[in-house]
Amino acid sequence: MSKAFNRISLDEAVERINSKFKVKAKPVNMNVRDAINKELAFDVSCDSNVPPFPVSMVDGYAFNSEGPKLKVVGKVGPGSTYTGKIDVDQAIEVLTGAYLPSDIKFVMPKEKVMRDGDTISIYEKPVLGDNIMPAGFDCKSGEIIAKGGEMLNPGVAFFLNYLRITTVAVKPQAKVGIFSVGNELTNNVNDKQKSMSSNPIFLMHLLEGMGAYARDLGILNDDISEISDQITRHVNDYDVLITSGGSSVGERDLMQEALTQSGAEQIFHGLKLKPGRTGGLYVLNEKPVIVTAGNIQASIIETALIGESVLQALGYSTYRRKISAMIDRDVYFDTPNDFYNILWLRVYQLKNELYALPVITYSTSRSIQFRANAFSLIKSGNIKKNTIVEAYLIRDL
Repeated sequence: MSKAFNRISLDEAVERINSKFKVKAKPVNMNVRDAINKELAFDVSCDSNVPPFPVSMVDGYAFNSEGPKLKVVGKVGPGSTYTGKIDVDQAIEVLTGAYLPSDIKFVMPKEKVMRDGDTISIYEKPVLGDNIMPAGFDCKSGEIIAKGGEMLNPGVAFFLNYLRITTVAVKPQAKVGIFSVGNELTNNVNDKQKSMSSNPIFLMHLLEGMGAYARDLGILNDDISEISDQITRHVNDYDVLITSGGSSVGERDLMQEALTQSGAEQIFHGLKLKPGRTGGLYVLNEKPVIVTAGNIQASIIETALIGESVLQALGYSTYRRKISAMIDRDVYFDTPNDFYNILWLRVYQLKNELYALPVITYSTSRSIQFRANAFSLIKSGNIKKNTIVEAYLIRDL
């Protein structure tokens, strides 16, 4: 059969993915302590003002006039509310954290007040609203604390627990299986006639960084029946299968034939990406099978971009950090205008700003994973120094 690919744009690939797949994954309710660094499925909001009333920030006295002498008619401790009336010639003693009546104008620290029995004397002009935290300062009723699609960070988890919101809905982890394909591959360090199957090491890290659980399923030989049988055997055990190798048009590139033999439906095979031109997506038993190149650079790009879109369409966690960084030198690409070039980057921080050093490499280089930590999609032409680009992190800075 012909192996010619009809390469499509990344935008068209995403449209086909969203058209083919509908959300299947159901959110998982999880204790906030366990949900840290998980992707929230929905927005989380305050159901009331926090704090519910104005709060005294000091130990002292609360009142509504400038004195100079006021009668103390009550005392309020932390988290408690004074329910009585406070006339203009009266004050209440408050401790730090005490709830104040909503009409209180002044709170004066006790060290700035002279007390004699139940009378205080004010010797310094009070400042309106000083030492008072307004109601709703931490969170107003209906205010979104954390948005769906964001990672739950420890600070938000602390605040939710403080609000007695102990359970949140998070997007589930997709279970992803990875096959390496090629007669030339081995996992035996003593077999010097073959190359070590290393792609899954980085692809697993990449997928786990998105929030998925990934497993290396081993090596498949360049044999149509073996590839077809193994994919058919494992496709129902995983939410997504990914293959690395055999996706191009060479004599030993058999993924297209093997998937056709297994009865898989082709969604697309071929992208206008460089590297990444032989990436594809098939569906077998309603499960996505992503095919990527054996070339590690292309495999990373295809896994990141196709994988992210597929996981999003199915409703799984897909959190992958995208950042903006400033290119620190000029770069030029000379490829067709309808292609995206992949610009590998080493993003670094300098004086609180993020910069991106372009990493120039050969297409068959295998060192890119430790020399670069991000990539950017660039159209043909010049990229000038100091241009801001969107960078896709493939590992931590």
